[in-house]
Amino acid sequence: MTIEEAERAVAMLVAAYPHTTVSRETVMLYVRAIADVDLADGIRIVMWWLAHSKRWPSIADLREQIAIHRGEATPDLDKMWAEVRRRFAYPRDKRPPFSHPAIEDAVMAIGEDEIGMSTEPEIVRAQLGRAYEAAKRRYESGSTTKFVEGMVGDAKRAIIAGPTKLLGKGR
Repeated sequence: MTIEEAERAVAMLVAAYPHTTVSRETVMLYVRAIADVDLADGIRIVMWWLAHSKRWPSIADLREQIAIHRGEATPDLDKMWAEVRRRFAYPRDKRPPFSHPAIEDAVMAIGEDEIGMSTEPEIVRAQLGRAYEAAKRRYESGSTTKFVEGMVGDAKRAIIAGPTKLLGKGR
């Protein structure tokens, strides 16, 4: 959207939260933060916020909604867990790829075999949740290691699995 259109979208927020004092500088920061969004999407995101929150949004709140709308956001913990559990319905060689690299990193950190063979799913879910939150933070901050990002599929899994699996001595 244009700067003028973004200003109108932010003006809707200002009008909807009359008890929040917002400086011109703050408005301009918000305008720049949402100017990369299409007009219809920007209005939709602002309207969604107005319908779902009693408080003034931070720029991070709006950017999160933009990412969700674009399908770029990392799945929440429940969706991640459902995706991981669903993968075990497939034979190992036919499992679909993960929807986000943070999920794969978390699963590799815990171990796919350990997750699949566990008799205590609540404990595995908690462990996987912690690993996933750490992986999400790395991806969202852009601090993932370029070396690991460049590796793919079996090579990455083999390195993470360790030498015993590479030598055929693992499970």
